[in-house]
Amino acid sequence: MKKKFLSWGTAAIMVLTIICVTVVSCKKNDKSNENITSLVVGVWSGTEGNTDYKLTFSANKTGLYEDFYHSPSGEVEHLYMSFDFTMTDSQNGSITLHDDDGSYLAGDPEILYFEIISGNMVLYQYHYGSKETLCLLHKE
Repeated sequence: MKKKFLSWGTAAIMVLTIICVTVVSCKKNDKSNENITSLVVGVWSGTEGNTDYKLTFSANKTGLYEDFYHSPSGEVEHLYMSFDFTMTDSQNGSITLHDDDGSYLAGDPEILYFEIISGNMVLYQYHYGSKETLCLLHKE
């Protein structure tokens, strides 16, 4: 009987240890995700061709996408949309653009991707399966 009690006690201690390690590791991951997100928080801007881009990232994983197209006639078309973003790791993430009313564009989400290289952000999208770079952005 004494031997059986010790084996149950050992099993209980092992289970409690596993639970404690799991809880501690989950809390650690939450903080590291916050630190990763803070790397992009702020205003990023750049120009490609006739278009100026400006992306504002907030700490709550939302933001504002703006582009300013300068037409040959001298007119400027301003497009802006809210977005949500996620970070895959400290250098990569994605942006899901929304219409003014918060819905997805044309019923489907438009997703842009970004990669941080040497302190700059490369903004790109996939168009018919191939990666298409939109702009190189710098943090203001």
